[in-house]
Parts: sequence; structure tokens; C-alpha cells
Amino acid sequence: MPNPSLSKVTTDDEELLDRTFKILEKFICHMYGVTDSSNVNDVRFHLFSNTYRSKKLDDNFNGKFRNFDSSSLPPCKAELYQHLLWVRYITMLWRNAHSKHLTSLSPDASSWTVTDNKYDFIWFVGDQLPSLVADIMNDDNTSKHDLDNKHEHESSGNDDEDYEDVSVFCDTKMD
Repeated sequence: MPNPSLSKVTTDDEELLDRTFKILEKFICHMYGVTDSSNVNDVRFHLFSNTYRSKKLDDNFNGKFRNFDSSSLPPCKAELYQHLLWVRYITMLWRNAHSKHLTSLSPDASSWTVTDNKYDFIWFVGDQLPSLVADIMNDDNTSKHDLDNKHEHESSGNDDEDYEDVSVFCDTKMD
């Protein structure tokens, strides 16, 4: 029996689509094993901080680590919404494949864009990083911290090239 919530994905009603998105977001949180949350951004942070938290509560996160795989985290809320728009558009096409008019939706309004006469995905709308993180990254680019990292890199050989510094993402604590 089909899930009635998922059957609403093809709606033209934005309010109904937003309610469907909330159900999808909660499902994604459950899928990643965090059943007490319905916010994918909170789940992303929770999963990341559980893996890479500092051993002492009062320590700033300055760790470097190897081979961080962001695909182990759920998509952020902005990206998940774009996925929903893609699914809505493609589902409408398939559901109406037998009809003369496949869909009333336009690809441009469904998270697609035309580049060089080809359709490309719009991965998310908005800033890639929260302004606080972007500010930290810009400040760190000219700070003593970077000079220290450069000196450390020169003295430790080429092994550090495989590391990523994610300290800029961890200035918030989970309750």
C-alpha cells in the first residue's frame, strides 16, 4: 500500500509540498538513526560532532583528520529541498507519460537550470556556509593560526596533505 504522504509529492500546492518536506526531513533523520530529531541540519551536526568531538569539553576543536567522508552525513536542509523538487518533477513526468501534457511544472522551477543547452542540477539555494563560518574562514586565512599551520606543514613533511582542518565548523556545542 503506498504511503499517502509520499503520494503528495506531485502536488502544485506549495503548502502541501512544505508539509511533505517536513515528513521527508523527519524520515531522513530516522534513516540516519537519530529518531528524536526532525531537523537534518541538527542531525548532520550531531553525527559530525559525535565522530570528531574534542576529548575535553573546554578544548577548542583544532584537530586534523584524514579522509573525512561527508557522504556519511545526511544532506543539508537546503539540498534536501532541492532533491524533493527534482523528485516532484520527474515523478510528474513518469506519472503522465501516457498524456499529451506531461506536467504543468517547469524544469526551471523544479531545481534544474540550463547550462550550455543542457539541464544541470541546482544543488541548493542560498549560502554554502553560514556567515559565521565564512567569517571565521576569512579571518583565519590571514591569522597567526595559518602561519603556524604553514610552519607545521613545512616541518612535518608531505603527510599533512591528506588532512583537512575542520576546526572552523565546530564552535557550537550540542545540548
